[in-house]
Amino acid sequence: MLFYRPFTGNYTFGLALNLLWLVPYRLEVAAPRPARIWLAPAMLGLGLAAELCNEHTGLAFLAMGLVAALATVLRGGLRIWMIAGLCGLAAGYALLLTAPGQHVRYAGLAEQAGILERITGRGVLGNLRVIGVLALAVLPMLPLAGLAVLERRAPAPARPTTVRWSHAVLALGGLACTLTLLASPKIGPRLYFASVALIGAGLVGWLAQVLHHTWARRGCAILAAGALVVVEARLVWIHRVVGPLGELRRDRIEHGARGAVVTVPRYAHGFEPATFSSGTLLSAFRTVEVSSE
Repeated sequence: MLFYRPFTGNYTFGLALNLLWLVPYRLEVAAPRPARIWLAPAMLGLGLAAELCNEHTGLAFLAMGLVAALATVLRGGLRIWMIAGLCGLAAGYALLLTAPGQHVRYAGLAEQAGILERITGRGVLGNLRVIGVLALAVLPMLPLAGLAVLERRAPAPARPTTVRWSHAVLALGGLACTLTLLASPKIGPRLYFASVALIGAGLVGWLAQVLHHTWARRGCAILAAGALVVVEARLVWIHRVVGPLGELRRDRIEHGARGAVVTVPRYAHGFEPATFSSGTLLSAFRTVEVSSE
């Protein structure tokens, strides 16, 4: 998600824009702030830009923004910029879903079936599998949650209800992103990035709230550092094999004549890096047409 430019631009930066849009709502829920009329056009534009990024995050962020707005209404302090931000996000989402490019993406895959047809066609097991992938992705968070459960036995200082529930709202927003995938014509690991990030953020907020003992905080830090080490090591290990393939693919496409058909090697899927040599990987090819544009 960080080093493959198409994913970085679409999913990482896209999520960052959505989170930036959500920050003022979160701060307003935490404590009332000045009206700041000037923020309305900024939130309108930011919402429009943020939701032009991904189809599967729009409903979740709209829901979280609405929850924040409802909390301020109950407190008697709804802001104009909150309404403007929600309108901007909704408009961006509508523009994204109705964009002409949606009819041609993935060879018009989205046009081959309606939303209900995709959900029913996948079947019960298929839909459960979509949600199960998220469960597997957040599995490493369980030890952290276990430490938090142990710590909750100790008395905790009283906190406002909005602070206590904000972490749950983030986690539920992550789940909502995955539920939106049920209507997607294409499922891939990258589409779970926002879900894992939001659930992780909700968990971290909860941990910061309930962990009081030094040993528990250090335990969480050690577990988190261990996860980072494992992931980074695997990234380097995989890139050792697929990195040269990527360079070769790009070189052939960039230097191919316009309108010509060039042959590029496939990326390996589900491979064990130690068992693949460069000759083995280069034996699997596919053809692509170099556009004249």
